[in-house]
Amino acid sequence: MTDAEPGPADPGSEPVADLELFRPNGVVRPAWLAGWREHIDLPKLGAYRLVAKLDTGARTSSLHARELHRNSDRLGRTWLTMELLAPEEDAGADPRPRGRDATADPDGDPSPDPTDAGRRQQPPQAAGAPSGNTSAEDRDLVVPPGPVRARWVADRVIRSSNGVEELRPVIRTTVALGGHRWVCEMTLAERGSMGHPVLLGRTAIRRRFLVHPGRSFLTDTGSIIAGAGGV
Repeated sequence: MTDAEPGPADPGSEPVADLELFRPNGVVRPAWLAGWREHIDLPKLGAYRLVAKLDTGARTSSLHARELHRNSDRLGRTWLTMELLAPEEDAGADPRPRGRDATADPDGDPSPDPTDAGRRQQPPQAAGAPSGNTSAEDRDLVVPPGPVRARWVADRVIRSSNGVEELRPVIRTTVALGGHRWVCEMTLAERGSMGHPVLLGRTAIRRRFLVHPGRSFLTDTGSIIAGAGGV
């Protein structure tokens, strides 16, 4: 069983920003570009290359979990044990793109050829990858074969997109995406019918990423930078 007790994020490992945002007050802050779905790692849960939907319309983040059980240790802390994906469940749409079609959305228009678009976003080193010399683009899905354990934070009422309210448990775990690594709160829910096992909401991605609604997997491979010729 994998225990998930996240440590502090490492600010020194933050990659070079893709963009600079100029605020009306003159403050300049860095920004990074991500697609509406990306591969992420949850290293404290032993899961790598899960497909996450980056949803700016949702405030909270959510993780697909099944066979959920609670238990307490001798210190009075509450832990949750769960299975992340059953063998028959899908990890999310993952076409494993290559070449000039790597940033195209299967439901939209193909991306312009990156070689004609000026500055490129360099493929990041995958944080927490199972093997240190494997790029984010070439790694395969890794999901623990058995239950994992994470410390319970709270129970919160979450309203779904169709207006239904549900009481969900919340955990805090480490997320790795595009060279970034930070601690994120996630609610646990049955997401088997939602198409993506992970949803990253505004709280998780704000001040880190700008989300391109028409591109996917921008952090996996070289992609066109916004404002530099065609995205």
